[in-house]
Amino acid sequence: MTYDLTPRAAEAIIALTGLTSQISRTDGHAEWLIADVLAYQSGAPRVKLLWQENGTAATRQQELTFYADKDTLVLTVCQPAFNAQGGTDMDNPYDTPSDQPGFARRQR
Repeated sequence: MTYDLTPRAAEAIIALTGLTSQISRTDGHAEWLIADVLAYQSGAPRVKLLWQENGTAATRQQELTFYADKDTLVLTVCQPAFNAQGGTDMDNPYDTPSDQPGFARRQR
């Protein structure tokens, strides 16, 4: 099972439809990703994913393995790069470092 994350920091609750019972343990971790198993009620178990912004110029990927009774599910999460420059805020194009001086009005 795969899940695509947003480049910005966010969170999401997803149902692990490949499992039908309570999750007993998990494997796989990353500094930028937290997988919090929610209390099991019935049906497919749910997991809350929290991730940090990807300020690098490369796509990040992590495999998380969930074990429940006799079932195993591997969840692959993919997070695209925030942008090709490695973290410049796309909503503020003037937030880009430059060695060029800014424009100023000339006094006449």
